[in-house]
Amino acid sequence: MTRRRLAHAWPYATAWALASWVVTAASSLQAQAPTKTIWDGAYTKEQAERGKHLYAEVCARCHGANLIGGEVAGEVAPDLKGVYFMLRWSDTLSRLFVKIEDTMPKGEAGTITSEETADIIAYLLQSNDAPAGTSEIPPNREQARTIVITRKPN
Repeated sequence: MTRRRLAHAWPYATAWALASWVVTAASSLQAQAPTKTIWDGAYTKEQAERGKHLYAEVCARCHGANLIGGEVAGEVAPDLKGVYFMLRWSDTLSRLFVKIEDTMPKGEAGTITSEETADIIAYLLQSNDAPAGTSEIPPNREQARTIVITRKPN
Protein backbone atom coordinates (compact mmCIF):
# COMPACT_ATOMS: atom_id res chain seq x y z
CA MET A 1 0.00 0.00 0.00
CA THR A 2 2.81 2.43 0.82
CA ARG A 3 4.50 1.73 -2.47
CA ARG A 4 1.30 2.48 -4.36
CA ARG A 5 0.88 5.86 -2.57
CA LEU A 6 4.45 6.83 -3.43
CA ALA A 7 3.93 5.87 -7.06
CA HIS A 8 0.88 8.15 -7.25
CA ALA A 9 2.60 10.98 -5.31
CA TRP A 10 5.64 11.13 -7.58
CA PRO A 11 4.04 13.24 -10.38
CA TYR A 12 2.71 15.73 -7.81
CA ALA A 13 6.04 16.04 -6.08
CA THR A 14 7.78 16.55 -9.41
CA ALA A 15 5.26 19.19 -10.48
CA TRP A 16 5.64 20.99 -7.12
CA ALA A 17 9.44 20.97 -7.38
CA LEU A 18 9.32 22.26 -10.95
CA ALA A 19 6.85 25.00 -10.03
CA SER A 20 9.08 26.05 -7.12
CA TRP A 21 12.09 26.24 -9.41
CA VAL A 22 10.18 28.35 -11.98
CA VAL A 23 9.03 30.81 -9.29
CA THR A 24 12.57 31.11 -7.92
CA ALA A 25 14.07 31.63 -11.38
CA ALA A 26 11.44 34.20 -12.30
CA SER A 27 12.04 36.08 -9.04
CA SER A 28 15.78 36.31 -9.64
CA LEU A 29 15.24 37.45 -13.25
CA GLN A 30 12.76 40.04 -12.08
CA ALA A 31 15.27 41.33 -9.53
CA GLN A 32 17.72 42.02 -12.38
CA ALA A 33 15.15 43.31 -14.83
CA PRO A 34 15.44 46.92 -15.93
CA THR A 35 13.24 49.19 -13.86
CA LYS A 36 13.27 52.37 -15.93
CA THR A 37 14.26 53.89 -19.23
CA ILE A 38 16.38 56.93 -19.95
CA TRP A 39 13.11 58.81 -20.53
CA ASP A 40 12.18 58.42 -16.85
CA GLY A 41 14.88 60.81 -15.65
CA ALA A 42 17.90 58.56 -15.12
CA TYR A 43 20.46 61.29 -14.28
CA THR A 44 20.60 64.73 -12.65
CA LYS A 45 21.46 68.05 -14.27
CA GLU A 46 24.48 68.30 -11.98
CA GLN A 47 25.74 64.92 -13.09
CA ALA A 48 25.34 65.86 -16.76
CA GLU A 49 27.23 69.12 -16.13
CA ARG A 50 30.14 67.18 -14.62
CA GLY A 51 29.97 64.81 -17.59
CA LYS A 52 30.03 67.71 -20.06
CA HIS A 53 33.36 68.90 -18.66
CA LEU A 54 34.80 65.38 -18.65
CA TYR A 55 33.60 64.80 -22.21
CA ALA A 56 35.36 67.98 -23.35
CA GLU A 57 38.60 66.84 -21.69
CA VAL A 58 38.58 63.15 -22.59
CA CYS A 59 36.15 62.33 -25.40
CA ALA A 60 35.85 65.35 -27.69
CA ARG A 61 39.24 64.86 -29.33
CA CYS A 62 37.85 61.77 -31.11
CA HIS A 63 34.06 62.10 -30.99
CA GLY A 64 34.01 65.85 -31.61
CA ALA A 65 32.83 68.73 -29.47
CA ASN A 66 29.35 68.36 -30.98
CA LEU A 67 29.25 64.55 -30.43
CA ILE A 68 28.86 63.75 -34.14
CA GLY A 69 31.96 61.61 -34.38
CA GLY A 70 34.95 62.00 -36.60
CA GLU A 71 38.09 60.40 -37.91
CA VAL A 72 41.29 60.23 -35.90
CA ALA A 73 44.45 58.59 -37.21
CA GLY A 74 42.48 56.71 -39.85
CA GLU A 75 39.89 55.34 -37.40
CA VAL A 76 36.27 56.43 -37.20
CA ALA A 77 34.89 57.55 -33.85
CA PRO A 78 31.10 56.99 -33.94
CA ASP A 79 28.39 59.56 -33.32
CA LEU A 80 27.31 59.86 -29.71
CA LYS A 81 24.22 61.86 -30.51
CA GLY A 82 21.14 61.17 -32.59
CA VAL A 83 19.53 58.16 -34.19
CA TYR A 84 22.76 56.23 -34.73
CA PHE A 85 23.65 56.47 -31.05
CA MET A 86 20.16 55.42 -29.94
CA LEU A 87 20.10 52.44 -32.29
CA ARG A 88 23.63 51.33 -31.46
CA TRP A 89 23.10 51.44 -27.70
CA SER A 90 19.47 50.28 -27.41
CA ASP A 91 20.19 48.09 -24.41
CA THR A 92 20.84 48.70 -20.73
CA LEU A 93 23.17 51.48 -19.67
CA SER A 94 25.47 48.75 -18.39
CA ARG A 95 26.61 47.90 -21.92
CA LEU A 96 27.56 51.52 -22.62
CA PHE A 97 29.14 51.74 -19.16
CA VAL A 98 31.37 48.73 -19.91
CA LYS A 99 32.38 50.13 -23.32
CA ILE A 100 33.44 53.49 -21.89
CA GLU A 101 35.04 52.23 -18.69
CA ASP A 102 36.94 49.34 -20.28
CA THR A 103 37.99 50.69 -23.68
CA MET A 104 38.00 54.48 -23.60
CA PRO A 105 39.72 56.71 -24.31
CA LYS A 106 41.42 55.04 -27.24
CA GLY A 107 44.98 54.17 -26.28
CA GLU A 108 44.37 55.01 -22.61
CA ALA A 109 41.76 52.42 -21.66
CA GLY A 110 40.97 52.09 -17.98
CA THR A 111 41.87 55.66 -17.05
CA ILE A 112 38.27 56.78 -16.56
CA THR A 113 36.79 56.01 -13.13
CA SER A 114 33.32 54.54 -12.61
CA GLU A 115 32.09 57.90 -11.30
CA GLU A 116 33.46 59.69 -14.37
CA THR A 117 31.90 57.09 -16.66
CA ALA A 118 28.47 57.62 -15.08
CA ASP A 119 28.87 61.40 -15.44
CA ILE A 120 29.86 61.13 -19.12
CA ILE A 121 26.87 58.87 -19.79
CA ALA A 122 24.63 61.46 -18.10
CA TYR A 123 25.96 64.09 -20.50
CA LEU A 124 25.39 61.79 -23.48
CA LEU A 125 21.80 61.20 -22.39
CA GLN A 126 21.22 64.93 -21.93
CA SER A 127 22.68 65.56 -25.40
CA ASN A 128 20.19 63.04 -26.79
CA ASP A 129 17.27 64.93 -25.20
CA ALA A 130 16.60 62.45 -22.38
CA PRO A 131 15.19 64.42 -19.43
CA ALA A 132 17.03 64.88 -16.15
CA GLY A 133 15.60 63.42 -12.98
CA THR A 134 16.24 63.44 -9.26
CA SER A 135 18.73 60.57 -8.96
CA GLU A 136 22.11 60.08 -10.55
CA ILE A 137 23.20 57.21 -12.74
CA PRO A 138 24.92 54.87 -10.28
CA PRO A 139 28.70 54.57 -10.71
CA ASN A 140 28.39 50.81 -10.98
CA ARG A 141 28.01 48.80 -14.17
CA GLU A 142 25.82 46.18 -12.49
CA GLN A 143 23.40 48.77 -11.10
CA ALA A 144 23.32 50.43 -14.53
CA ARG A 145 21.53 47.29 -15.78
CA THR A 146 18.32 48.67 -14.31
CA ILE A 147 18.20 51.54 -16.83
CA VAL A 148 17.40 50.94 -20.49
CA ILE A 149 18.22 53.06 -23.54
CA THR A 150 15.12 53.11 -25.74
CA ARG A 151 13.64 55.23 -28.50
CA LYS A 152 11.84 58.33 -27.33
CA PRO A 153 8.24 57.46 -26.50
CA ASN A 154 5.53 59.21 -28.51
